[in-house]
Amino acid sequence: MPTSEQPWLQQQAHALPGTPIHAPPAPARALRRTRNAARYARVFVGVVVRDPGVLWRRTDRTILWGKVRRAIIGCIPGLAVRLKRKHGLSGGCISCGTSCNLLFKCPHWDDQSRLCSIYADRPVTCRQFPITPADLKDRDLASGGRPCGYSFAVQTSPPARVANSDNA
Repeated sequence: MPTSEQPWLQQQAHALPGTPIHAPPAPARALRRTRNAARYARVFVGVVVRDPGVLWRRTDRTILWGKVRRAIIGCIPGLAVRLKRKHGLSGGCISCGTSCNLLFKCPHWDDQSRLCSIYADRPVTCRQFPITPADLKDRDLASGGRPCGYSFAVQTSPPARVANSDNA
C-alpha cells in the first residue's frame, strides 16, 4: 500500500498490471537514509542530554564509546569490511534485538515483530554491526544472557620468536 513517504511507489502503482515495480531512484533512497540516520542521531544525542550520567557509568560509557567508534569506522570506506575479514566474522542476525537497543531503544526497532522497520534503509552503523569482537562485548554487556547469531574466529597469538642462540 503506497504511503505519502513513498511517492515513487505511487507513481509506479499506475503502471500496467503485471509490470514490475522498480526500486526508487538513488537520490530518493539517499534522502530516506539520511532522514533515518538523522532520527537515530537525535535519539542518540537525546540520551546523553537527558542523562549525562551515561558518561560516568562504566558499562554505559563503554557502549557509548562503541557507538562512536562504529560511526567513525563507518565514515572510512572499506574499513569495516577489512576489519570484519581480519577478525573472521561469521554468522548472521537472529533478531534478538540487543544490538538495536544498546544504550537506548532504536526508534526503528519494533518489539512485537522483532524486526527493524527500515531494514532496507537502515543507518550505516546498523548495517555494519558487528565490526570487531569489541562490538560483541558491548552487545553482551546489554544482552542479559541472550545468544547472538554473530561470532568471530578465535585469534591465536603468533608463535614467539626464538632468539638465535648462535650469536650468544
